Amino acid sequence: DASEVEFQMTLTDHALEITIADNGKGFDTAMEAGGHGLKNRAARLAKIGGRCDVDSHAGAGTTVHIRLPVASPAARGYQETNTTFD
Repeated sequence: DASEVEFQMTLTDHALEITIADNGKGFDTAMEAGGHGLKNRAARLAKIGGRCDVDSHAGAGTTVHIRLPVASPAARGYQETNTTFD
């Protein structure tokens, strides 16, 4: 039922942060659903040091925040460069 979805990714020295938000009908996060999707996602992310937060309310859309730890570019051997494309 959503007519708009926003996707944002931010990479810092220590984390990849992903936010997905929509203007749909939302849902009550306190209610138990028949599936295991939200629980499985949180457990899998926790195993690698990440986290997932879901903010949703009936009639008000849903926002999902995912945070994954990453090594800094310098620790991975990358050197920062600036490239301009014309």
